[in-house]
Amino acid sequence: AQSAADAARTQIETARKAISDAVIIAPITGYIAERTADLGEFVSTTQKVATIVRTSILRLRIDVPEQSVGQVTVGQGVSAQVSAYPDRNFSGTVTRISPNLNATSRTLVVEAEVENVGGLLKPGQFATVRITQSTLKPTVMIPAVAVRVDGETNKVFIVKDGRAEERIVKTGVLENDLIEIQQGVQENESVAVSNVGQLYDGVSVRQ
Repeated sequence: AQSAADAARTQIETARKAISDAVIIAPITGYIAERTADLGEFVSTTQKVATIVRTSILRLRIDVPEQSVGQVTVGQGVSAQVSAYPDRNFSGTVTRISPNLNATSRTLVVEAEVENVGGLLKPGQFATVRITQSTLKPTVMIPAVAVRVDGETNKVFIVKDGRAEERIVKTGVLENDLIEIQQGVQENESVAVSNVGQLYDGVSVRQ
């Protein structure tokens, strides 16, 4: 009799576990964006039955140009804008920086998490993102057309006393038509912006 009672209890526990295993619990709070299984359908333990989208916080994928990768660190603030709400800024934080550059585009993938205030942002939207610099520092900006690229070397020609003086420069952030010069050009120096491809060190130029 005792053996029969033990067997019955085992069967009850097995049935309870089977019922518990049949209940699917979402691991995160969100919305079902896609359902890949129907009611009553047989599914395996490895089959995906639904895709859940978390919309309270969204992850942004940002492609940062190679010359700007030194300006980005984890923890920096970001501000995102989307065309649907051009007057709204959505704030977030850089959470991850890829260790490798994209060999084709020469960009670095940076991820940031943004608070989706009011649920206005939708997964898949494109955004314009500005990454806040943690510290402000003096910088020299010159027209991007003034920089001549020779192989892996960037050159600028300073106009001084009616002649061109060749400088090897280190470039930084590109902003619209201007590029940051981190090394090689001083503030208030004049640079050549036309016929840069034909210039050489010491040639006469008009000021």
